[in-house]
Amino acid sequence: MNTQTLTKINNVAIQMVSDSSEKLIPIRPICDALDVDYETQKIFIIEDDILTKQTKTILVDEIETVYLPLKYVFGWLFTLKSNNTIKDENYQSFIENKHECYNLFYDYFTYKAEFIEKQQDEFTHCFLFDLKTFLQVWNLLKPQDLPPEQQTRWVMVGSVKLLPIKMTFQFTEGKDYIFAEIEFSKPIVEI
Repeated sequence: MNTQTLTKINNVAIQMVSDSSEKLIPIRPICDALDVDYETQKIFIIEDDILTKQTKTILVDEIETVYLPLKYVFGWLFTLKSNNTIKDENYQSFIENKHECYNLFYDYFTYKAEFIEKQQDEFTHCFLFDLKTFLQVWNLLKPQDLPPEQQTRWVMVGSVKLLPIKMTFQFTEGKDYIFAEIEFSKPIVEI
């Protein structure tokens, strides 16, 4: 098992333990960081119909700690209520730290997804155009004798500006539409 420190909140290391098949988060450090009673949360998790089936209890340095698979930690974090677990003087700190936990997990895993998405060099999208729209698109996208950074032809797909590098069109006799398959290069600009 590998242990990775994701961040520190209130000087408490929030870690993830993983092997080839599973990513586990220890609950005790999150409780400590948020100043939430660990034993109360342990009972809550054990009594929860879904979480109880997912828990793993691991003995670390002679201290028993409940671990949840990463995909269940978010649901558990949403159950933490400040009004019955936190002293009034610690309320604002609790809210800020809970918010930081949400952001930590979101940032950690969406960064990986965005990284993978950005590694793709080419995108292919298919379109169905009527003849008039096809002629407009053709005029906008036809090849230009300029370096890519100076080209003005591009297409918005989602919120990303893409540069077409290969276009294939299929005309069908007797049909009023044209099938277009357009391959785009990496995003030029994210908006």
